[in-house]
Amino acid sequence: MQSLIALAGQPSTTLADAGSDVQETVEPDDNTYEAVDLSKLSSKGKQYFGLTDDAKPILKNVNADLIIVEFLNVYCPSCQTQAAVLNQLHSEIQGNPNLMSKVRIMAIGVGNGKKETEQFKKERGIAFPILPDPKFEAYEKLAISRRTPYTVMLKRSKSGNLVQVDSHAGVIKSYESYLDKIKAAIGYSEDTLKLKQAQSQIDEVAERTELRLSGMELMPMVRESMRRASRDDNITIAPVRIPIRI
Repeated sequence: MQSLIALAGQPSTTLADAGSDVQETVEPDDNTYEAVDLSKLSSKGKQYFGLTDDAKPILKNVNADLIIVEFLNVYCPSCQTQAAVLNQLHSEIQGNPNLMSKVRIMAIGVGNGKKETEQFKKERGIAFPILPDPKFEAYEKLAISRRTPYTVMLKRSKSGNLVQVDSHAGVIKSYESYLDKIKAAIGYSEDTLKLKQAQSQIDEVAERTELRLSGMELMPMVRESMRRASRDDNITIAPVRIPIRI
């Protein structure tokens, strides 16, 4: 796979054809966070992201300076713990006039369908959108961590591109410390963004030199967890441990 950070930093605005005044819109590469499809979001979710009818519903067009993307699985105990941290983080951001218009949070349900993510949102009181990823497509394309939860911070550059400036594998111990990271990232200069981008590329190479579970390996574990969670007619989200190698 090509470096997702390098791809995220590629220009995806308009480029003038040589010898012509006609401008062509270059779409983000499919293997980037910018290209994440948001078309299946509810109208409330699209409103939260500031997506207009005349803009393609992809992550690049979200009206925010900073975007937090969380990879989770609804049956993962650590992800269930993380949900409370992200809820508090979201609440703090929405209550801060300097952040509420600049920062957005979203999650991707790795191996989870729409009903599972909706139930998880309801039971955990989650106010931000969760995109179902039942076939592990987003996970395979984007996530470089071998486990969930995995949290990524994307900062918009002056050119409008999204650049990864931070990643965290595992539970965030304190929402306060992560909130400090967000406040710092909001003020990053273009030079700092370049340094963060380079560091992310190095981190990605280090991660990808080791094996992780593929979607095909993880799917049977998720199915077994779903079966155990729904043994009786009253289906609930059960804290079933999925043995992912770390």
